[in-house]
Order: sequence, then structure tokens, then C-alpha cells
Amino acid sequence: MSEVEEAKQAEEMRLQRIAGLADSLKNEKQRLTCDETQSLVNVLESGDCSKFKMQFRECVIDKGDKDKCQHEFLLYAMCTMKQESELSMLLNPVLNTETLQCSEDIKVLIEESLGFITEAINKYGLENIALAFNGGKDCTVLLHLLHMTLQRLNLHNTNVITVNIETEEVFPELNNFIAQSADLYRLTIVKKNGKIKDALFELKADMPHLSAVLMGTRSTDPYSASLRSFTPCDPGWPSLMRVSPILSWSYKHVWCFIREMNVPYCTLYNEGYTSLGNIHNTQRNPALLCEDGTTYKPAYCLTDGAKERAGRTK
Repeated sequence: MSEVEEAKQAEEMRLQRIAGLADSLKNEKQRLTCDETQSLVNVLESGDCSKFKMQFRECVIDKGDKDKCQHEFLLYAMCTMKQESELSMLLNPVLNTETLQCSEDIKVLIEESLGFITEAINKYGLENIALAFNGGKDCTVLLHLLHMTLQRLNLHNTNVITVNIETEEVFPELNNFIAQSADLYRLTIVKKNGKIKDALFELKADMPHLSAVLMGTRSTDPYSASLRSFTPCDPGWPSLMRVSPILSWSYKHVWCFIREMNVPYCTLYNEGYTSLGNIHNTQRNPALLCEDGTTYKPAYCLTDGAKERAGRTK
């Protein structure tokens, strides 16, 4: 497929998502009148951000409706077309666990990964397992796979211990996505700062009962080629089992799963980022730069997984 054809396909899919969000906006009956809703939908579909914001203020903000005001960022972001995944998650908080629509190779990977997670739960007990979650695409896949596992095991409404390690200054969009994911997936977020090793020691000291950590590591990640799905931490590290259920997944597999399962993901991936570090060592991937020289394709348009970290300086 040529670059032009890929761009056309991406544009068609974007318009489909916008149409879906417009339908969601039409259902906001408790927040907007029918006339206000239709008027906003019309502007949303036209893509006129300035007009949308002005009109939203007229029908919501100026009325002093605090409940509606809380949704200003959500509705305005709809019009900017840069936060479709986040908005979809907030407007339609239904987590899909059905794999009928998935391609056969993704179904095989899903079953394999669910098996590893189930094995970890049976071996260590869910209360003794933490999930490492930094908002990136890989651990987002892992988070959803964990949710699918819990549903299969009838462990509904389970509050999962989740550790978020901030090593350096992170993107605000990542923090927003982490907070939204915590609400959606019922996570207990334990924040730790500093180097990963020190953070894990602190976590183990705070929760000595922890035996394992679920990680979204893939074999193509730095220093991960020799890992196995169950690998103890190295000597000198906390006594924890690293469980990596998606170790065999490729970059393409990750995005096929996210899109086929309609999994919410961080909005930065819609802006040309393919691997997220911190704000100092992460740039948009040059392989996704469009012909106009200014805009970037979404992360899922990257066809060469070997270029996944092309936007990373570290």
C-alpha cells in the first residue's frame, strides 16, 4: 500500500470515529437540549474548532452549568480530533472482552497471554500481584488482557494493585490517561518516583506480600531479548517475579489488538509518537511525517516495527 493510500485509509477511519463520537454527543440528553446538541454536532462534523468552542460556551458555559462545564475539555477535544480514543473511553465506558472480530493470529496471541496471566494468578494469588502501568501502548494492552482474564475468572469489580513509576518528567497526556484508566478499570494506583530499581524496592517494602509484577515487556524492547514469560528479577533487585504475558508480541500485534478490540489508548499515539519516554527524550517518529512536512500519521500507521523507537533519544 502506498503512502497516499495509507493516508487515505487513515483519514477514512478517522472520519468513522468522528461519526461515532458525534452519535455519542447526540446521546448527551441530560447535558444539552436537542437543538444545542444538533448544533454542536454540525460544527463537530465540520471540524471548525474555533466555532465549536465559541458555540459551546454560548450553550453551556455561559449558563453556569457546572456539571456541563466539567465536560468542556471533552467536547472541545472532540472537535480538535486529537483525542478520539480518550473521548471514546469517557463517552462510551464499555470495555470489550469479545474477540470474535479479531484476526486469527491476534486470537492466538490473546489466548497465550491470557494463559500466562491466569497462571500467575493461580500461582501467586491476585492480591500478591501488581501491574506495572505507565500509560504506554504495551502496558495498555496488558491492562486490557488482565481485565479480560478477570472477567473469565469471574473476578468482577476487582481492584487491582497498580504501580506507576515516574522516572523523569512525563507527558501530561500520559498522566491524564493513567487517571482515566484507573477509573475505568478500577485500579489502585501506587505512584513511585525515581529509578525503577529503587521504586521496586520501595514498593516491596510497602507491600512485602507482593510476589510478582505483571509487565508489558516485549522481546524487542532494549535488554529484553533473553527474557522469558516468567523471569525472576536479577540479583541485587527486589525478590519479585517478572511476568511478561506479551513478550512474543510485535509492534504490529499491539496495534492490531488495540484497534480490533477498541481498547482506549493515550492520545499521543494519534500525533505521531510511537514509543513514549519522557518529554525530554521523546519526539514524534520521523517515519510518520506526512508529505506536507508538518503533520504526522497515527502510531498504528507505522509499518516497519524496527523503527518503533525512531523518535526516542534514550
